[in-house]
Amino acid sequence: MNSSPDYQFILEILGDLDLPARRFYLAEGEYVVGASASADICIPADTISRRHARFSVLKEGGVILQDTNSTNGSFVERTRIQKKLITSQSLLGFGHVEANLIPASRDAGIAIAARNLPLPATPTPPGNVDLSTVQATPNSQLMASLGRHCQALLHREIRAEEFARRLIDNWQTLTGASAMEISRRNAEGEELVLNRSGARITATTPDMDIIHPSGLHFRIWQPLPASGMEIEALGRLALDILSGCRQQEPILPQPTETSPPLPGVGSRNERVKKLYASCRKIAKGSIPVLILGESGTGKEVLARWIHEQSGRQGAFVTLNCATLGRDLLEAELFGVEKGAATGVEARPGILERANGGTVFLDEVGEMPPEIQARLLRALEDTSIYRVGGKNPVPVEVRFLAATNRPLEENLGEEGFRLDLFHRLAAFDITLPPLRERREDIPQLAAFFFENAARNAGVGTPGITRGALSRLLDHDWPGNIRELRNEMERAVLLLDPGEPLDQGHFSTRILSKKQPATDLSLEHAVRKAEREAFRIALAVTDGDPGKAMEILGLSRTSYYRKLKQLGLATG
Repeated sequence: MNSSPDYQFILEILGDLDLPARRFYLAEGEYVVGASASADICIPADTISRRHARFSVLKEGGVILQDTNSTNGSFVERTRIQKKLITSQSLLGFGHVEANLIPASRDAGIAIAARNLPLPATPTPPGNVDLSTVQATPNSQLMASLGRHCQALLHREIRAEEFARRLIDNWQTLTGASAMEISRRNAEGEELVLNRSGARITATTPDMDIIHPSGLHFRIWQPLPASGMEIEALGRLALDILSGCRQQEPILPQPTETSPPLPGVGSRNERVKKLYASCRKIAKGSIPVLILGESGTGKEVLARWIHEQSGRQGAFVTLNCATLGRDLLEAELFGVEKGAATGVEARPGILERANGGTVFLDEVGEMPPEIQARLLRALEDTSIYRVGGKNPVPVEVRFLAATNRPLEENLGEEGFRLDLFHRLAAFDITLPPLRERREDIPQLAAFFFENAARNAGVGTPGITRGALSRLLDHDWPGNIRELRNEMERAVLLLDPGEPLDQGHFSTRILSKKQPATDLSLEHAVRKAEREAFRIALAVTDGDPGKAMEILGLSRTSYYRKLKQLGLATG
């Protein structure tokens, strides 16, 4: 989770253009604006030249916008310019396309950089295809369509197969053709076909059959005569692009099957570290473990980890005791004997299926009293009886249980059985809520964010300072589960290449009421300094050297300020 250069400006494209990205985040450096797919800021519109203008974002602040002899001109506040320094929010124009240039706040800088995700800043064309030729054909609608698909392909939003499907779907509509299909032969000689119907069209001879040296065919039925030459030229270019892609492999790396980061393994919270150290020791035994904690704190994740650390060869089987009625819960636990009811076949319960392994009983506090009695006997014996059965079935399982209810406050005849509680709680642990271990929020947020971005196929540079600050301030009543859901939701709102910022969060995160504040300058400065230190320490895993570098402080100033702000630990 390294820091990256701060963004100084945000360029937001206005209007109804169907662009791969509508917001571009600009740090210090040079950016080319144009309709070419190779432009840093690609705007595939008819009135935009291939290399229309150039942005120079200055280290000292401000932007120099220079028109590069475009056909339709560049504008600032609707006045045509050749070269102009811009230091404040402005309305820009590139041909007939308008855009807002907005100075980015200090919160727009990246606090957590995304790792192992494809970023769309400098796309590389597949093979040796020169995508600048997209602009050379006269049919503007088809040209813009191909340009958008090229951008999506290069930004790694789609696979090559999806690229072809989009071409067929859009181009058939634009040209009025009755049918289109793209086909090729694979290693076995079988022809792979892409079209709207999914089946090879054999009824009539195509009106146009564009053949590529790679073996790709682009067949078209009843093209419009006036656009035939343009369709053929663009079709050949599309086949050039497709032939440079590996058809059967995804451009994006596939999501890994790794589990979410455990709330204790790698945790920065001392309480959680000690809890996991204890769990590692008792995992090798067979005593039952009762895991307590609020909903969403990771009780099942911890239970799975204990099973994995135990070395037990049997399965890890879970049962949520709150989701089934009494009869179904009993049958699911102990199994059913053949003939227990009319037409019932014999089937094992989870205690049999987990023989030699681990049974995890979630929400065990919701278990009916009658089932509690049978479970107690199973805990004290090495065999069970199926529902309707007369013969004992030998089982050997390790019991793990979890609940978000305070069982000790509900023990007795009308609540949870005291004897079962003490049997299940041979070792009991309580997972703290996320609001009590905020130092774990950055790494958990980064993991869920990257997984969600990878699954959605969105390239993104990371999470901004402002977004991280919001995450750290939220109380997270839903704990880790709520954090995961929030990150997955926010990623779906991202444009390719856009960092996750405060505006992507739900109203639950953004509507936190702020207490009455001291409006003095001294208080505001102190608050800003504390926030800067808190974020720097969270992002750098508490490494003083890296925190000093981010904050731009000498060693002496760093430790003096740490003490003044009450953040020193020793």
